Amino acid sequence: MLYKISEQIFKMIQEGHQILKLNMGEPDWPTSTECVEAAIKAIKDGKTKYASAQGEKELREKIAVLHDSSPDNVVLTPGSKYSIYNAMKILLKKGDEVILFSPHWTAFELIAKECGATPKVIDLSFEKDWNLDFEKIKNTFSSKTKLVIFNNPCNPTSHVWSIKEENKLIEFVKKKGVYILLDCAYRGISFSKMPFVKYDEKVIICDTFSKTFGMTGWRLGYIVAHKNLINEITRLNQISITNVPVFVQAAGIAALDNYSIIAEKTRTESKRRAEACISILKGRIKFNKPMAGFYLFPNLEVDGEKAFDIMLEKHKISIVPGAAFGNYKNFVRLSLCHPVNVLEDACTKLIQTVEEIK
Repeated sequence: MLYKISEQIFKMIQEGHQILKLNMGEPDWPTSTECVEAAIKAIKDGKTKYASAQGEKELREKIAVLHDSSPDNVVLTPGSKYSIYNAMKILLKKGDEVILFSPHWTAFELIAKECGATPKVIDLSFEKDWNLDFEKIKNTFSSKTKLVIFNNPCNPTSHVWSIKEENKLIEFVKKKGVYILLDCAYRGISFSKMPFVKYDEKVIICDTFSKTFGMTGWRLGYIVAHKNLINEITRLNQISITNVPVFVQAAGIAALDNYSIIAEKTRTESKRRAEACISILKGRIKFNKPMAGFYLFPNLEVDGEKAFDIMLEKHKISIVPGAAFGNYKNFVRLSLCHPVNVLEDACTKLIQTVEEIK
């Protein structure tokens, strides 16, 4: 549903319709000047040829420092989605099971099915503020379980689990003898700073430059994992993408060199936008307070697909029904990647839409 809506909106825009895209998790802030200039310099310096399928050593070294690993435990990919896809393709086979926590990013489930595996989805509760239920997790494990995926901070809820809770889950999964994949795409935009995940043989760390640095179209991500898995992903790069362009990696180096400054700007702006939306919706629509990133996942207490239809047809605003992220048909996801005044108007129209449905 998520990707079908995306294509629907792209088509409508190409046909000349003016649509406010609250369905896309794409920052509207530009890529930082430092990153752009680094890429331009690399191109002018002739760094436009084939290169290592694993990635440039300088960038891998910088990533390794963040995660307390060796550069040999790092591989660069065109976005973290490709990292996740490759890791799952290598680890999973037909009949295996993958544990997901829901609401969840649609791609996790789709990739698992593409690999022939069965997603075992654990529904978390809005009323319990998306808390992890370790008894339920324990009961979901079976002899077929090969991977657990944990997205912290979470898309679509913007919930952040504490480091204590995250570590508890990691240790729990490790004792089961399976891998845990941590999707850290929104970690740099947590409203309270989060530490980078440290390397562990049973932990697969996937991250991207897309969100924090506003580099969605650059397609730059990475995996930090056990050397055996890194070797396999490097092999897949060799027979598919060849390598991430070196000038794109140069932009990534500049991003990490300026990480604290860029991340603070995006964190501050994301929080400001979330607070503006909260002030409009508070007391009118139920929601759990976002703690990171740029999503709001309100409980409309009416059908989310009806809300989607009305918002698009009447107000020319695209949102995503909660059913795209699991068994949450009364929810919707709003992407807060627009100026405050635009978001405030959209939230007002959402309130009107809910009242109309009721």
